Amino acid sequence: MTSDTVSRHSRKRADRSRGFTLIELLVVIAIIAILAGMLLPALGKAKQKAQGTMCLSNVKQLALAHTLYGGDQDDRMPPNITAAAITATNTSWCGGWMNPGNLFLFLNGSAATNSDFFMHALMGRYSGAPKLYKCPSDKFIFPSPLITQTYVRSVALNTYVGGTLGAAASAASPVREYRRFSEVARPAGIFSFIHEDPNTIDEGVFSSPIVAPGLPGNLAFGNRPAALHGGATSIGFMDGHAEHRRWSLLTMNNGVPIATSTASNPDDAVWLKERTHDGFVK
Repeated sequence: MTSDTVSRHSRKRADRSRGFTLIELLVVIAIIAILAGMLLPALGKAKQKAQGTMCLSNVKQLALAHTLYGGDQDDRMPPNITAAAITATNTSWCGGWMNPGNLFLFLNGSAATNSDFFMHALMGRYSGAPKLYKCPSDKFIFPSPLITQTYVRSVALNTYVGGTLGAAASAASPVREYRRFSEVARPAGIFSFIHEDPNTIDEGVFSSPIVAPGLPGNLAFGNRPAALHGGATSIGFMDGHAEHRRWSLLTMNNGVPIATSTASNPDDAVWLKERTHDGFVK
């Protein structure tokens, strides 16, 4: 074999050693795809957990801001007014109406994307940041041509905490709304802020009506909590702490998991009613 032939063979071997064959490349791609498939679910769970932790922290900060308001206002709670406060941010903890289901209220100064309705309201300077009012997992866009982006607020305040139920609702309820923090016998057991189903959130009130003992209304949700954190909801309490409540029964509302109840399984609704007012009797 001549030296030229040996040189050519050496060059061919060198050329082959400089790159992958097609089969080798496909094997590498397949291995990467398998590893990615194994890692993505873990990364998704980690992201979900991080968002749940952030949401819980946000709700805790709101619960603390709520108590700070009382410290400055002679123990009085910030009023929790319904649609009457649509633009009157100086009379309630939160103004505005976010849900286009009531078109008149929605168009009368929509708060769907405007944080001024709560940041310029009575609790705004105590909370300090608009992001506290929005759950990072809440990507819901209301199915309406009037809404093109997610709502700016995810939370609402217990209807009995500074609430104004109105004459009819007050007459039907055996308990009265709290007006001062000292009226709450169990501050660690009564909730203030809760993440509401974005399909129904509108003004700042989370409706959880309490009726006479023995009536079916006490075994059912009013407004329902969103359950975006692995079937759990972030809830703030009157003493300033927050916790996740994992519900036993869920349903889907426009792709959003929410807590629900049935006549045969009212436990979740009863759990929330027990934390709505000290005077609740099933």
